[in-house]
Amino acid sequence: MTLEAESGWRISDSRIFGRNSLSLWRRQSKDQYYFSNAYAPNEYVVISGHLVPVDAEGGEGTPPWFKLTVPSIDLKWESSCGRASQEDKEDSEPAALLITSDKSKHRRLVVGPATDKGFHGGYVTLQWTEPNCIRVYQQLQGGGERLVTSGTQLQLGAYTYFRIEPIAVSSSKIKFSARGKADDYSGARVVDFVTAFTYDLDIGIKFNHDTSSSANDGINIRPDFNNPYNMPNGEWTSQQGAVAPICYKVNQGVTIKANFSTSSPFLRSARIEAVNADTSSGRIHCLLSFGAQNVTFANGESGDVTYTMSGTAPSSICLSEQESLKWTISNINGDVGVAGTTVTNSGPHKVYVILAEPVSPWVNSTIGNYNAWENALDHVIAWVMGKSCAAEALSSLTSGLYYDNNNHFFLYDSFGGESHYTPYLGGFIFYLSGYLNRQEPLVNCYDQALALKTFGCLLGINDINIIRAEPFGYIQRLNLVGFGLCNNPFYANQYANPSNLPALCDPDNINRSKFDVHAFVNFEGRIFDACTGPVQNDTIGHYLQSTIDTSTEAERAKSLFLPSGAVTNGALSVVWGEYTIQ
Repeated sequence: MTLEAESGWRISDSRIFGRNSLSLWRRQSKDQYYFSNAYAPNEYVVISGHLVPVDAEGGEGTPPWFKLTVPSIDLKWESSCGRASQEDKEDSEPAALLITSDKSKHRRLVVGPATDKGFHGGYVTLQWTEPNCIRVYQQLQGGGERLVTSGTQLQLGAYTYFRIEPIAVSSSKIKFSARGKADDYSGARVVDFVTAFTYDLDIGIKFNHDTSSSANDGINIRPDFNNPYNMPNGEWTSQQGAVAPICYKVNQGVTIKANFSTSSPFLRSARIEAVNADTSSGRIHCLLSFGAQNVTFANGESGDVTYTMSGTAPSSICLSEQESLKWTISNINGDVGVAGTTVTNSGPHKVYVILAEPVSPWVNSTIGNYNAWENALDHVIAWVMGKSCAAEALSSLTSGLYYDNNNHFFLYDSFGGESHYTPYLGGFIFYLSGYLNRQEPLVNCYDQALALKTFGCLLGINDINIIRAEPFGYIQRLNLVGFGLCNNPFYANQYANPSNLPALCDPDNINRSKFDVHAFVNFEGRIFDACTGPVQNDTIGHYLQSTIDTSTEAERAKSLFLPSGAVTNGALSVVWGEYTIQ
């Protein structure tokens, strides 16, 4: 800045006696001062000096004194785009304003009309472009706020904050300006500028992004036999919320693919990350954190971005219906000086964790009716929560199916012992949908054995076999599914029980009914039976001896036991190795 006196006068001396910082304004000569270009040229300076007539050659008296003031105004973001040494970046790089109704995520604009030396800016005019894209609220001393419009003149004596509420995506950069007091050199009003843009951000998350494999992502899942999930953009989207549940294997490493889109032409890049939003302790979390990824936008789209979860899925079977991920965006357009903003919380996500991929009759390698059913998982998941090995899970399934913890109240068919969910129609089918809905209250051993195998295979347990025993024989005092002790299983059938004996009668009465055939489950040489007992994790020898009544010669003759005590050759066979479900 070069000082010039009016015609007929010259500056005899001058000096700085007020300025924002010692490093901002410096004296070059008595009429020249320069300003550091590290800051915007809106910092105040006060210069005083003396004037003398041009033709004066000395004389008595004190020369006239002058004072020149360049006032200060400071307009900045509460969290600035540029650092103090790069305020030119704050003027050129627009701040990113996320469109959200959450006031805590709105940025604040700061206007400072006063200097650290007490030179007040007086009235300040605040104005901005794109008025239809934002609302500006002045924060008042009492804690309230008031809406102000562009061009409003404000009497500000100290730093004042304004909340900027984005309401629409801006098609051009928004320019904010604050005009303060005029200087007494040129009469120009001091002005400072900052810029911004408003943006939206939609998120779609694909937890099961590879439907041909579950090596690093979710297991294929559908609501039931008849209905698929329609989720082209993933199991969760900003527009629809939770679209479908998620299913993982125990101890599984997890990757997801997230896609981001925006309507703003100014959002070019950002770092986006996600963490589990539940900070409470003592609770199993199926979803952990997903570290920050650099995301770039082309025509407002990011494409699929792969995230890897820290840690693995839990080590035991579980279900979490309230998982939530907090998605945070930072480093927008390469600006590392701004703290991250929470864009949204995705969820609640419903996450199952099972032992392994479902096995036949379930199919996981392709999309279809035999993918895991959500209603089937919901039916049994509470019974097996916390189990980490197959035998424990099968034991819990056996107990659940027998005691009918879902209040289905299945009852053994004591009239004919017929299967009600496994008719033979040229191929074996288990009508699981009907079983889940209890379309028929009666069951037999085949129904219970197939239910146990089907649910076990759903949890990923392989090598479950159904054993058919024929002949089986008279039974000991056993608990049949649906009612108490019984050693006359077909007491309701006059042909099988011509003597009209009760369900529990003399154990040596050979006129009572017997099992000609009985079916149960074998897994790795251990027996599980959800029709009688229930029997959980028993040996085959102990199971047969504790179930079949061989106390008399006549009873032994009708059973699979030979008089020697050995099992009749061919009496035990594996059946229904392959079947389908509906």
